[in-house]
Amino acid sequence: MTNVLDKDNPQHRVLQRLILARSDINEAHAAASHIVGHITDTRNPLCSPLMCAAVTCYSRPFITTRTCQFQLQRLQEHIATQKERLFPASDG
Repeated sequence: MTNVLDKDNPQHRVLQRLILARSDINEAHAAASHIVGHITDTRNPLCSPLMCAAVTCYSRPFITTRTCQFQLQRLQEHIATQKERLFPASDG
């Protein structure tokens, strides 16, 4: 027997969002774990992309569809600011 989510059912929509949120949190955890376990130098070319991936994956469940574009823009600006603060002039 297969369970099918009914997109017209509000409880099913909430469940679907929770499933996707859990997946996003797992992806953020995987990226952060890789950073902690494998990257010892902030000049490693994978450090910044993995940090951005972790932050983006972690933040997705908290961003609503209506405000997604605006919030993603703010997130990108915040990441760029924090990257410059943590790793000044690391881009060359």
